[in-house]
Amino acid sequence: MIIALEGLRSVGKTTLLNNIGKTNPSIKIFHGYKYHGKHFDLSKAEDFCANQLIYIRQKLEQYATLDNDDTNLITRGTEDIIFYTLNYPRIMGHAWRSQRL
Repeated sequence: MIIALEGLRSVGKTTLLNNIGKTNPSIKIFHGYKYHGKHFDLSKAEDFCANQLIYIRQKLEQYATLDNDDTNLITRGTEDIIFYTLNYPRIMGHAWRSQRL
């Protein structure tokens, strides 16, 4: 079973997962975005797309390691990443073609 915990930044998703992991070690915990050391300006199409590609690839690698026989808790599921990738540029008034990612 895979349970994705969604939510805004800094609301306690990771804290919650860490506490669940401490109280029930049989549940596998997978955290969200791993910082990659690059600083992107998300107001630029090229930087936004590069950032999202890194995030999408990380999430795909993470999902490849999940075992359906186990209980897996993850932060930021694929639906959240896709929604953000497709809608952030539009909300910010950009006409980027981020759906091509």
